[in-house]
Amino acid sequence: MNQSIENRMVHNNVQDFKKAYKEIVLKLIECRKSSGISGESLAEWLGVDRRKIINFEKLKKIDLETLLKYTDKMSIDVTFSFEVT
Repeated sequence: MNQSIENRMVHNNVQDFKKAYKEIVLKLIECRKSSGISGESLAEWLGVDRRKIINFEKLKKIDLETLLKYTDKMSIDVTFSFEVT
């Protein structure tokens, strides 16, 4: 396959992942707020510094560990799938 096409495919996959990640985080924030849980309370509940939650919710970087802890504590199932070709 042409290197240019492969690079474009990787770029598109990364962009798709970032978009899905952002959507998940925004839904988590919505669930947290509708449950009346503050970011500070959530951080304490997860056993992490509140800045980690602030940065996570502001989408400063992709943090799968915090995402999985967050979804587990909020009893939300998130499934990731990937394909190796």
